[in-house]
Amino acid sequence: MSIEERSDAAHCWARQYREAFAAIGGDVVVEIMRTYLEDELFGFDAGLVLKEIWERLQNVPAASPFKVWPDFATVSARRQERRVEPAPNAAVPVAAMIFAAIERLATAGGGERTSGSQSRSAVTVSVCLTETKAR
Repeated sequence: MSIEERSDAAHCWARQYREAFAAIGGDVVVEIMRTYLEDELFGFDAGLVLKEIWERLQNVPAASPFKVWPDFATVSARRQERRVEPAPNAAVPVAAMIFAAIERLATAGGGERTSGSQSRSAVTVSVCLTETKAR
C-alpha cells in the first residue's frame, strides 16, 4: 500500500492479531500462519505466533522481564540426564515451516514480488528466528 493510499492517521493492529491468534492456537491457526509467513506486512508476526504456539506446547517457561543470576545447581543432574537419554534430532515442524518460507523468499524468481519485498520479507521472518534465540 502506497503512502498516497494510506491516511496519516494509521494504526497497526498486528500485535493484537498476533496475541489473539497465539491465544487461540491449534492446527487451524498453525496452517493459517503458515500461509502468512511470506507476507510482507504480517510475515514477522505470523512467525511469532508459530513460535508462541510451539513454546506453549513444549511448556517453555515465559521469559521474565527481570534478569536473574544463573543457577548452576542443576547442571550435573542435567548432564546426567543427557548422557542417559540423548535428545532426539527430530525437526520441529514450526521451525521447518519458517525455514521453508525463508528458503522460498531467498530464491530468485518469486513470482510477482519485487526483490526489495522479497528481501524485506526474508529479513522479517529471519528476525523472528533471532527473537526465538534471544529467549
